[in-house]
Amino acid sequence: MLRRFAIGEVFSEFYDTPTDEHRNKTLLLLKSGEQNKEIEGIKRALAKRQCLVKSLPPAKWYLANLPLTHNQFSAIHTINDPGWVSYSGGTHKLIDAANNLRDAPGKDKRVDAIMSTFKQGNVEMQGITLIGQSKEGPFTIVEGNARLVSVYLCCMYEHSSPIRQSNIEVVLGITAIRMSEREHR
Repeated sequence: MLRRFAIGEVFSEFYDTPTDEHRNKTLLLLKSGEQNKEIEGIKRALAKRQCLVKSLPPAKWYLANLPLTHNQFSAIHTINDPGWVSYSGGTHKLIDAANNLRDAPGKDKRVDAIMSTFKQGNVEMQGITLIGQSKEGPFTIVEGNARLVSVYLCCMYEHSSPIRQSNIEVVLGITAIRMSEREHR
């Protein structure tokens, strides 16, 4: 789970690195296939995200296929972050955040940039991480809020997805602890 989370983070525009060489080295470590190097890459990539990682409840982690359907997106909530709370109008629902951002172009430059690169087929999907109490949902996005909003807008709203599949692979954590929007930070 952490390796995939870290790979997603390395591709994020918010990954704070001193140089592109640092970013590339971190990615090489994460994709090396050698456990010690992957651990080093995880530490480099997630150094500034340790609060989020440590705040996650104990969970059993799976690779899962997220169907690209309206019903599935309806079961997804954004992380409890002031920006995402605002974008969703306080509902924490991914669909509400997506619709509000669609109606206010330029409000979140990151989503705009991801939408643009997504339409070209250049968005790294690895590392999108969801957590919930069951495999049926509802789920809270731990990592990948902007990417999932972009996927929703391109696939469900604009019908312009470069993704040929009917689902995307995500990391899914199942926990006995309720991940309500108010509890998750």
